[in-house]
Amino acid sequence: MKKKAIFTLFSTALLLGSTGISSVSVFADELPKTAEPTQPAPADPTEPTPTDPVNPTPEPQPEPQPAPADPTEPTPTDPVNPTPEPQPEPTEPTEPTEPTEPTEPTEPTEPTEPT
Repeated sequence: MKKKAIFTLFSTALLLGSTGISSVSVFADELPKTAEPTQPAPADPTEPTPTDPVNPTPEPQPEPQPAPADPTEPTPTDPVNPTPEPQPEPTEPTEPTEPTEPTEPTEPTEPTEPT
């Protein structure tokens, strides 16, 4: 009984400490000499009963499923770089331009001497 009372005091102090109360003083002479067995409260059928009342473990959450792949997009094959490289867009052929006739180079004229 003594271990249970110490454990109860310790867990109560932890609970109160986590809520912001800085200290709790309880002396042994304030504890009841004969503890009556207490009946546990009936379980609420709407709430799940935790297995460990001090540190209840959360229920495992289902892993999110990835969204189905869009069939219009190509599937990348590179697992390291999943983004496919952009393909160059085809350009429309332009009309060929007519070749221009090369102009003949003009010969330099010799400077005439002034008279």
